[in-house]
Amino acid sequence: MIRFIEQGELVADTHTGLVWTRNASLGDLPMTWKEALTFVCDLNCKKLHGFGDWKLPNRRELFSLVSHETVNPSLPAGHPFADVRESYWSATISRYDVRYAWVLYLQDGAVGVGYMPLSEFYLWPVRAHQPVVERETEKAQCRN
Repeated sequence: MIRFIEQGELVADTHTGLVWTRNASLGDLPMTWKEALTFVCDLNCKKLHGFGDWKLPNRRELFSLVSHETVNPSLPAGHPFADVRESYWSATISRYDVRYAWVLYLQDGAVGVGYMPLSEFYLWPVRAHQPVVERETEKAQCRN
């Protein structure tokens, strides 16, 4: 079965039902965790690729991309992604210290934690294949 289906600038993952941006580095520079959350909110306000339900992936969603059969990046062979960076933020906060969030290192497919105030990790937004119903509170979070 084909793992990834390219849909223009989007890539559907048939194993997870998630949709990723083909460009794995929409924010050209590393950013803090809070900047990553703000960036995603801005993507939703602008309806990136026609959708307003992008999010910072949780650690399991991010780790679902990993293939330990490859390195630099640790993505499945033949993946369709462009501009893949070495490390990415997840939305999952460490349960041991709330100043840290889980991160993925794509050089070797390892996970760890990153200190939220440091601009050391990139953002790779994701959305569910089926659009989720937008709640009123989420609409109010975005500003034009």
